[in-house]
Amino acid sequence: MLLKRALKLTEESGEIAAEVLKLVDYKSTDETPKQIVEHLKEEAVDALITALDIINHLKMSEEEVVFVMESKLDKWKNKHIEKNNKSQVKSDSKVKIPEEWKSSKQKKKKSKI
Repeated sequence: MLLKRALKLTEESGEIAAEVLKLVDYKSTDETPKQIVEHLKEEAVDALITALDIINHLKMSEEEVVFVMESKLDKWKNKHIEKNNKSQVKSDSKVKIPEEWKSSKQKKKKSKI
C-alpha cells in the first residue's frame, strides 16, 4: 500500500533527523561522533531503500527512473552552484549512474562521444 510506504519514508526521515540532532549536540547521547555518523549512514540507506520501494510500487521503468534522476540531479546541482557561488559544488560534479541502469539510448549516445 502506497500510504504505508510513504509513512515509512517519513519515519526513516525522522530517524535521520534524530541522528543529525545528536551530531550537532542538540540531542544528548552517549554515542561518539563516529558511532552517530555510522547510524546516520544506516538511516540514510534505510530511507533510500524505502524510496526505492515506492518507485517499485509505482512500476517505474529503469529508463524512467534514470531520466527523472538525471533531471533532478541537474536541477539540484544548478541550485547549489548558484547558492554557493560555484565555490563548493564543481560544475563538472555528477552522481555516477551505474551503466546497467542507463537506457540503450543513453549508452549509444555515450559510445558516440
